[in-house]
Amino acid sequence: MYTLYIGNKNYSSWSLRGWLAAKISGAPFREVMVALRGEAAPNPDNRAFSPSARVPCLHDGDVVIWDSLAIGEYLAERHPGMWPADPVTRAWARCVAAEMHSGFSSLRNEMTMCVRERVDVRPWSAGLAGDIARVTEIWAEGRRRFRDGGAYLCGAFSLADAFYAPVAYRFRTYGELLPLGGQRSGQSRKRGGPQSRRRAVSRRELLPLGGQRSGQSRKRGGPQSRRRAVPRRELLPLGGQRSGQSRKRGGPQSRRRAVPRRELLPLGGRRSGQSRKRGGPQSHRRADGSRRKRGAPLMADAVVTGWQARIRAAVAARKPLRLRGGGTKDFYGQVLEGDVLDTTSYAGILDYDPTELVITVRTGTQLAHVERTMRECGQMLACEPPRYGEQATIGGLVATGLSGPRRPYAGAVRDLVLGVRIVDGKGDELAFGGRVMKNVAGFDVSRLMTGALGTLGLITEVSLKCVPCPKAETTRVFECAADEAIRLTNEWAGKPLPVTATAYHAGRLAVRLSGAPPAVEAAVQKIGGKALPGNDRGGAFWRSVREQTQPFFVGAQESGAPLWRIAVKSTAPFTDLGGEQLIEWGGALRWLAANERADAARVRAWAASHGGHATLYRAADKTPGAFHPLPETLHALHRRLKTTFDPAGVLNPRRLYADF
Repeated sequence: MYTLYIGNKNYSSWSLRGWLAAKISGAPFREVMVALRGEAAPNPDNRAFSPSARVPCLHDGDVVIWDSLAIGEYLAERHPGMWPADPVTRAWARCVAAEMHSGFSSLRNEMTMCVRERVDVRPWSAGLAGDIARVTEIWAEGRRRFRDGGAYLCGAFSLADAFYAPVAYRFRTYGELLPLGGQRSGQSRKRGGPQSRRRAVSRRELLPLGGQRSGQSRKRGGPQSRRRAVPRRELLPLGGQRSGQSRKRGGPQSRRRAVPRRELLPLGGRRSGQSRKRGGPQSHRRADGSRRKRGAPLMADAVVTGWQARIRAAVAARKPLRLRGGGTKDFYGQVLEGDVLDTTSYAGILDYDPTELVITVRTGTQLAHVERTMRECGQMLACEPPRYGEQATIGGLVATGLSGPRRPYAGAVRDLVLGVRIVDGKGDELAFGGRVMKNVAGFDVSRLMTGALGTLGLITEVSLKCVPCPKAETTRVFECAADEAIRLTNEWAGKPLPVTATAYHAGRLAVRLSGAPPAVEAAVQKIGGKALPGNDRGGAFWRSVREQTQPFFVGAQESGAPLWRIAVKSTAPFTDLGGEQLIEWGGALRWLAANERADAARVRAWAASHGGHATLYRAADKTPGAFHPLPETLHALHRRLKTTFDPAGVLNPRRLYADF
């Protein structure tokens, strides 16, 4: 049986192409969904099964095929009928599939894949307009030349259709506004009247993946009389209406858009109190199985309303507020000032569908509870965030922006944040981002809240990206000097190895390998080393590094030694800065338990000279400043952001820097 590694078909067009190719072949296959980063760089963890770390990737025993077109050809050689039988038709089909495989960059970049969204991205760029025109030309040519053979591009459904199916979905996401087969640009239309929909392309001729076959008629407004050439469950597995569901087009808020609806809601979402009718209740399922109506105001909760009133009262009285969750990271940052506004009463998982790899939670929800819930579904937060206590909350996770040992290999907290809801320093509720892997419009303000320590707003709700837990994990130990440890970890970082954590202290380097069992076993053979005693069952060793219960951290706390967190280039040489060190992140993070020889100015000068910064992480005396001084230009930007979000300066004042 084949094994096909793909991302979420709702967002990954290449995954959808590979999946459709496997479906067309008729051969049995096992589908394995993996985590994608949603960025230009591939997820390095995926090298465990794909040489390029990209998807789709097909395994046939020892044979690995990691390109969508190559997958189609490999399957077609073994399962006849995937390409047209006629040589001329087959040549045309291969040409248009190859053109889609290698071209249309503007369409890919400006019309990103998200099956369930409905977005207006006009005006189009010249490149996008050209790509749309070329796709339309290809579709029209295929239907004109091969319509006698069936309802698809080359008559019968083939690999050519598999390559253009994601484009059809893109046109459905953006394409109800595309003048490709309906009104001409500039013509107006009445929303509730006849011909109220601009069709991207004639559905009867060019989009038979969910519409009529050529020649069939359908009474408009009738009870869904369309016959679908291919079941929606096969071709629309990750979103959209199910067969038989109707959607009232003239109704209020009948269309999901990522277009701004408020000046301060540039990433989609509704104003507070707005509801949206979506052809039925269309409710979200909570983690406990109950359902919450999607149209219900998300911030009409009495707790949040009370917070808004309290912030406005603080502004009027010019009295600062100290935003606080579990309090496990009170040591972090500058001074703690103001009356405590406790967020722990606003807790609970609002929405979690493991198949979508997204979880939405309230700010006061305990991080431990969220991680347990995700672990039951075989998922986790990729950045491996520290808790420093069971009371740690999701709001604190985002506000501090602290990541654990997996951070350089799987991303930081900010890379997980898809959307947030906040109450700003004026008491207004704002929403940024969304609940899908790709937010296709607006400004990335959600990530701005990461690491802001509550100085820009009170976080009320967060949507986070989830990733699957690794199938296998092991830790190897090496006896070496610090310089050798830095050299080795940088050397391994340049190779396709499933390294997910490193830690060096007192002559011992620990390296964690995670991923598919064969990849982990192969990596062990390549790098060598000894197994950690007990093979770190349950991850106890790395949990102690993350939670700072390792002897190095415990000793620093018991002695009262200042603990510095120094982020530098991973290749920075080991330097005696006056105290004991523990090195993480492949050399990019240096923990310094400072002694009497350590000097704040020297530590920060050394960090800056190696492209980084130094944070006074834990200390009784933070006179030197908790955070590395910013260049004047960046400092001015920070002040302007603070003024924009919190004009009166009442939210966690002086927690980041002394002047705001």
